[in-house]
Amino acid sequence: LAAVASVQASIDNPIRTHQVNFDGTLNLLEAARGAQVGRFLYACSAAVYGDTARIPVSEQTPPNPLSPYAVDKLTGEYYLLHYYRKYRLAATSFRFFNIYGPRQDPSSPYSGVISIFVDRLQRNRPVTVYGDGSQTRDFVYVADLAELLARAAHGPEGVGGIFNVGTGKRHSLLQLLDQLEKLSGKKIARHHEASRLGDIEHSCADVSRLKQVFGTTPAEPFEQG
Repeated sequence: LAAVASVQASIDNPIRTHQVNFDGTLNLLEAARGAQVGRFLYACSAAVYGDTARIPVSEQTPPNPLSPYAVDKLTGEYYLLHYYRKYRLAATSFRFFNIYGPRQDPSSPYSGVISIFVDRLQRNRPVTVYGDGSQTRDFVYVADLAELLARAAHGPEGVGGIFNVGTGKRHSLLQLLDQLEKLSGKKIARHHEASRLGDIEHSCADVSRLKQVFGTTPAEPFEQG
């Protein structure tokens, strides 16, 4: 799970991002092979898909990474599958969509948008929206993700497979702001700036494979989360 988990940070410093995200993954795969570990779960990303014409996006969609972060995540996944085929490492790749939840750090501009917006709301400060706010994301509550990973770590399901981890639903940034205003009873001042390089316009998971193999999908309602 350790990574430089930011598209923008990877664009700003692609070499450091590559050293952490790709070299770190390869080092762990080698260590796992040497130690003959029983299970290896890889935190991949929906960023590997890039912008796609068809939404929701399935695992069969050809990758189209738009940032160094996405390139490193995809390359790490290819190595993961190599270790599964060549060395029989019991590996599974999960392509996370937008994970959010308690204790997510809002102090960095690279943090998840929900944690940043909530922080600005609590401090009565304006939020910065990159683009017009119509871009959409599939937001997944962290407890749902943790439950899935704990189950996968202790079971045989999905070995050698690639799985989207999403809800199959998407919300725009403007809908997110409206929901936060509704829950808090406060108005949020909005400042718009140009879209950022490497940002994906629309993202939503086809979770049919996840449901078929694991019998479940992330289910925490967006409003409750």
